[in-house]
Amino acid sequence: MRAKVKKSKELKAFELHRNGATRDRGIPFEFTFEEWVAWWVSNLGEDWFNKRGRRKHEYVMARKGDKGPYAPWNVDCKTQSENAREQTKKIRTSKLSEADVRKIYLSRATYSKLARTFGVKVDAVEDIKWKHTWRHITDLLD
Repeated sequence: MRAKVKKSKELKAFELHRNGATRDRGIPFEFTFEEWVAWWVSNLGEDWFNKRGRRKHEYVMARKGDKGPYAPWNVDCKTQSENAREQTKKIRTSKLSEADVRKIYLSRATYSKLARTFGVKVDAVEDIKWKHTWRHITDLLD
């Protein structure tokens, strides 16, 4: 039997970031663990781990123009609210109909399967399920 090695919180965060980008969103992730930590330290200082996160005042690693890989040459350090504000500036046309949104919201399939079925990113499915988008439709389904 193999002994379990306890992972540091930093390593767990790195793996979550890498796997979320590559597996869940299909975005190349070119940082090694050491490069990733060094990037955070250079942008936020030694207390970097407590300053990063998903809340609006916390910092994220944002890809330039939301294009290309997560790589040292292609990311900036921004607050979550700054990054989200850039998203809303983009002009979007939806690939989904209201009927598609209803099907996604009510489905018990995995997010990745739903994303493939409807031709959208996993993030779009997640946003529907968590009512971050299309709430005017999903609120009527509860």
